[in-house]
This record gives sequence, structure tokens and C-alpha cells, in this order.
Amino acid sequence: MDLTVDIIRNQQALEELRPEWDDLHARCDAKAFFNDHRAVMLNWARHRKARANSLHIVTMRQAGGLVFAAPMIQQRDRIGTSTMKWLTSLTPLYDDVLLAPEADVEAIADQFAKHVRSVPFARKLKVSIVREDSRLNAILSRMGPVDTSEHPALEADLAGYADRDAYFADKPSKSRKRYRLYLNRLSQLGETKFTVHDADSDINSEISWIFDVKRDWAIERTNNKGWISQPETEQWFQSFSEALPDNSRVLTLTCGDKRVVSALFYVHRNTLFGSKIAYDPEFSHASPGLLLMVELCRVAIDLGTCRVDIMTGDSSWKRRFATFSVPINSYRLSLDPWRLQDKKWI
Repeated sequence: MDLTVDIIRNQQALEELRPEWDDLHARCDAKAFFNDHRAVMLNWARHRKARANSLHIVTMRQAGGLVFAAPMIQQRDRIGTSTMKWLTSLTPLYDDVLLAPEADVEAIADQFAKHVRSVPFARKLKVSIVREDSRLNAILSRMGPVDTSEHPALEADLAGYADRDAYFADKPSKSRKRYRLYLNRLSQLGETKFTVHDADSDINSEISWIFDVKRDWAIERTNNKGWISQPETEQWFQSFSEALPDNSRVLTLTCGDKRVVSALFYVHRNTLFGSKIAYDPEFSHASPGLLLMVELCRVAIDLGTCRVDIMTGDSSWKRRFATFSVPINSYRLSLDPWRLQDKKWI
């Protein structure tokens, strides 16, 4: 049956699409979590501040039902052309699409490529953080060459562990010994305790602490005043966590009345997404990253998930806990804006 393409160009139309968007999102796998309609609305709230940006969400229907949604923007430039970009949070979260499980990927990909190449004066398509195992990658890989990041997405497979104790018992004896050693170092300084904060506790202050620490680290270590230092970044995660209270948690390790290390994470179906992690340098001698990752995996099992997605980025303790990795791709595809005979106003 033929696919029909429709473009969402304004916020009201996007808001009205929510019931169908939510239904389609519920049918997608866990990797599409950050395409939740509430996240897309928050993303547009950031992008619409720039006058050069316009909403351009590509949707497709089959037999009247929504089977595909690609959240995008069109960004105009000074020479009259434009760039098609993904509607992101302006932070390093995964870019993806919503695609019905029964949909024909090849047919969807053909229609998507045909559409973006028909947008008048659009000169390129830019997408930055695409998991190689995602539906978006299956579509874009048909359109042109790919660049692969040196930092893959790292994941820990927890399937097969009956409970948190079984997981810890399966760790190598040296790892268990190291964990107890570092935890004992902290306990000599004060009472140590892991706490999971959710919507029923003060999760906002915990998120604020994480971003305060990460901003200090970025400025002091690398003099980086990029995305992590922008107030809008913390506000996005605060708003996203408030909008999805059932999915949002913060795991914190305290020593006495001080935070040692905290992780902001999200739970969706069988996956725990470890989003933002920060630690107090005062406690670096106790390997806070190692302590937190052990407990984060155990919390994931407590919550009934079987996978921890540590997401992008690179560190020795992340690699130590990952059981497999997924390449992260980016695309910079030329749309040849001057071939106007192939383009039409849509």
C-alpha cells in the first residue's frame, strides 16, 4: 500500500499529533526513547529561538495510520540555501526516527531520500549521533557515505542475572576486592550510602549538583564553555526529567553529608540509560566511577531491566563495565540544491 508523506511545520500541528506519536513511540524499541513526544517538544523550544530555524518533521502514513516520524528542522543560511538537521536537544543524545515494526524500511528510506532531496535550496543533510543498530542508520546508510566516531556507545548486558547479588558474585575476584577496598576508604571518612532519587524525592537538586560539577570540570580542565556550560542544557534535563517522572532517577553515593558521585539515568522498557555522571574530585582516591557503575548495574537489575546503556563518551571505567559496543555514525549528505529541476515546493 502506498505511503503518503506529510510535513509538520508548526508547533500546533506537532502538539495535535501527540496521540498518534505516542502510539507509534510505544511500538518502537527502547533505542527510540529520546524521541518521546515530550522530548521533541523540549527540543523545539530550544531551536525555535533562532530565527533561521523552522520546524520540518517528516511523517509518513500507510492506510491512514502513522508509520514513520523524523523530527527535523530546516536551518536557513545567508546565501539563500538551507541545511536539513535533526531536531536534537543540542546535547549528545542519540538521533533516531520512529518507525512502525511492520513498515517496509526500504520503501520508507526511498520516500525519505526523495523528500529531503526535493526541498528547495536545501544543500545538505546533517545528522551527528546515530547508533549503527538504529532505524535511522538503516535509512541514512542508503543515502550516502558515513563517518564513524572513535567513541562508540557502550553497553552492559545484564540478562541472566537473577538479582543484584548474582551480578556482583559474577564479577572477577579482583574486581570485588577492589570495590570493597574503595568503599572501605570512604567509610573511614564517614557513613557511606547509596540513594536512588525519583519524582517522590528532590531529584531537581541532585540534577543541579551534577551539572554544577560538570560545568566546573569543563571549565577548569579543558576551558570548555560549550554545551555542558550553557544554562539551557541543565534546564533541558530538568524539564525532561519533570516531564517523564516515571522514567527519571538519580543515583547518589554520599559520604557523611557530602555527595561523592551521582548519575542521572532514565529507565525505558528493558534499558537503563546512564545519561550524566559527575563526582567530587575530593574523593577521586576512592575511584567513585567504579563504585557508581557497580551500583548502577545492580540498580538496573532491581528495576527489572537487563541492559545498561552507558551511552557515548570515553573513560576507562566505562569500558571496564561494557560487555559490548555499538558504533556511532554521523552523516553529512549533499542534497545538491542547484539541481532545481528535481525539486518542487512542498
